[in-house]
Amino acid sequence: HEDLAYNALLDLAWDETDDTLLKDCEIQDSAGNRHGTMTAGVVAATANNALGIAGASYNANVLPIKVVQDDGSIESIDICDAYDYLFELIDANKCDNLRVINMSLGSYTSLGEDSALHKQIKKALDDYDILTVCSGGNKGISTPNYPSDLEECVAVTSLNADGSHAEFSDYNSAKDISAPGARIFSTGANSGYTSENGTSLSAPMVSGTIALMYAACPDATPEDILEALYATADPIAGT
Repeated sequence: HEDLAYNALLDLAWDETDDTLLKDCEIQDSAGNRHGTMTAGVVAATANNALGIAGASYNANVLPIKVVQDDGSIESIDICDAYDYLFELIDANKCDNLRVINMSLGSYTSLGEDSALHKQIKKALDDYDILTVCSGGNKGISTPNYPSDLEECVAVTSLNADGSHAEFSDYNSAKDISAPGARIFSTGANSGYTSENGTSLSAPMVSGTIALMYAACPDATPEDILEALYATADPIAGT
């Protein structure tokens, strides 16, 4: 997408479902499955280019990793291996400023039972100072959603344009913060722009904001970032 090309680390982009670099397998989002492109646009669509939109991060880089199978299914082993891929890049000094992982995905069962995935998220935070931000779920229910509801993740719910809780957005005590998620305008599949609803679009707003905070305060710890993020958030009326 022309509004993402400048900020996307395409040489490092990885397809975990096929164990190959994305540039070598020619994967593109389809018109019916534009999830990755929209999520990336909310984080890092190029700012100040007189084109389309500007991502929340104001020109942070984004490193795309494909963990969703072509049929839409997700295997937790692919997510675990994606974390290992990132750890290897950092250890090899090929990606020296990775601060936040955005996961606009989730499950009400299997991912929550996976101790290996939980271990990887904890390792990212404890050993690499990387925050994991996750979409909180779109069924409008209080049932736990994973990995968002793990203690080490930042679980994001959706707001309407007026700042109220979006009806489709999940809710429970494990959720951490909310961001706009109704009729979000972002980069479309391969070209153009489109709008959609969902916590999958709220999460990258928080991820982009965290990236911007680190740009302003490079020496901040994850604890510093979350303390500032939560302390400056407004309470949602009626919740």
